[in-house]
Amino acid sequence: MSNCWHDEKPVRDKKPIIWCYSYRSLWETADGGFGPSHVVGFLFVKNTMNPAEEIVKFWFQEKGYYVQSSIRLAHNKELDILAVKPATKEKIHVEVSVSLRMANYDRNPEQLAEEYLEKKFLSVKDNVTELLGENYDKFLVVGNVSFKNKDILEEFIKMCAKRNIKVINIRQILNEIRSNLSTHTYLNSVIKTVQIADMFK
Repeated sequence: MSNCWHDEKPVRDKKPIIWCYSYRSLWETADGGFGPSHVVGFLFVKNTMNPAEEIVKFWFQEKGYYVQSSIRLAHNKELDILAVKPATKEKIHVEVSVSLRMANYDRNPEQLAEEYLEKKFLSVKDNVTELLGENYDKFLVVGNVSFKNKDILEEFIKMCAKRNIKVINIRQILNEIRSNLSTHTYLNSVIKTVQIADMFK
């Protein structure tokens, strides 16, 4: 039996699983198909909660994706989120860069886009390809983006698009989540906080 988890509980190989600690491809399934029913292939997942990542994970899950976050790699590297949607075969590598303080960078939009491409995506390309295969999309979730105290988000989005990176502002994600939250009790403490904050704003 390999070390496999679904909803944080160990299960046996031939039952539905989402992630396994294995070095085989993420989409090498037990029945030879494409999907999460017998997914194998992951390294280490840490349990430290990042609020922004939790919000982004929930957003993808609500859209029908299976997600995994904070995937520890060798040489102190990490993948923020991998999201897959078996129904459409979509595969996405997501990096989240959101700060509570306004991010005032010392690089212009093009330089900043190139830096994110190199540090967040190209540096882990081999790892992501091993887990997702060759064809996957790159998403970057950001908060405020400024250069010399000037908002450069719109230009930054354009520069990232030229590098095949889709940029999403965390405000968009939060607005969508708020509009869809019901009175359902959520176990995720971050989402529950968003729900309470929206209810009593």
